[in-house]
Amino acid sequence: MVMGYFDAEDVEPDYEVPAIEEMGDEAWTPLQRAEIEIATQPREVIENIADRAHFMPVHNTLLDDFEVIIEGPRATQRSVGRGHNLKGEPIPVESIATYHGPAIQFTRLQWAYDMVLINAHIPTEENEILLRFGVTLKAGKGVTLSPAVLEAHVAAARNGYFEDVAIWENKRWRDQPVLVDGDGPIASVRRWYASFFTDSAAP
Repeated sequence: MVMGYFDAEDVEPDYEVPAIEEMGDEAWTPLQRAEIEIATQPREVIENIADRAHFMPVHNTLLDDFEVIIEGPRATQRSVGRGHNLKGEPIPVESIATYHGPAIQFTRLQWAYDMVLINAHIPTEENEILLRFGVTLKAGKGVTLSPAVLEAHVAAARNGYFEDVAIWENKRWRDQPVLVDGDGPIASVRRWYASFFTDSAAP
């Protein structure tokens, strides 16, 4: 993945995007990739990390614990709860999703298999982004998953993300939305996101 950093004043970034150590580990599957054009703006994607209320109605996941941690150039959503495997059986789910800057997110997901998800988006038009999506999962060293099993779990992770896409593409953006307690710390996430941009409007 080639990453670019653009600054109006030609200032170098003061942070680095870390390597994904799992991708060099034989216990993890090769990265499965996809990309999609989404009719939305980047802030919708970013603000998803603050939206606690959507987990149950959108992802069928009941949360026991949820927090958003903002530390310098990184914003992390940590969630612990109960979801379902591909057989519909209830299983524990834990997710730690971190944005490293305003457009690259790595998620470590404990689900039916441990997974690492990569989301990287770039604006292509005023209200359109190109999302690149990658998934690797821990099968175990020396273990080869059948193509059907691998694809089923990759598809489940991918489809979970695309459940959000269906909402983003049918929302109307509000700079000052009417919020309720369950909406989470959207204001904090907006301030964090805006810190990467000059005084001109953030995309």
